[in-house]
Amino acid sequence: MDINKINSIIELFKNSGLDEMTLELKDFKINLKNNKVEYVTKEVVNVVEKSNPIKPVIEEKQSDDTNGEWIKAPFVGTFYAAPSANEAPYVKVGQKINEGDVICILEAMKVMNEIKSNKSGTVLEIKAQNGNMVEFNEELILIGD
Repeated sequence: MDINKINSIIELFKNSGLDEMTLELKDFKINLKNNKVEYVTKEVVNVVEKSNPIKPVIEEKQSDDTNGEWIKAPFVGTFYAAPSANEAPYVKVGQKINEGDVICILEAMKVMNEIKSNKSGTVLEIKAQNGNMVEFNEELILIGD
């Protein structure tokens, strides 16, 4: 076998994507191995999905100045007052809400969780700041009668 045929076989092997190839004829044998180190990069795409609503922790306020119940964070996450940056917040101070109304979103592990009110009433105070992390059981929104 002449050198041009061997070179063309080597080129075919390089372009084939194979890791190893053996060619054996009557009096000729060629074993090719690809010892290249390849770095494979993978693009990570964040998928944001809405999950089933998480029921918040509600606790009666102990203070004497206002009667109401705090809706507390059911888990650690990022607090969002609105569905997106250019939309109105779910609730505002003074707004009347019904049980089951979405009051905010808590993001945890790239999943957006709608937090719904377990009580009807008036929003008296919003303690959490938009875009900030909140801890488990942290007071988010005060609902009064």
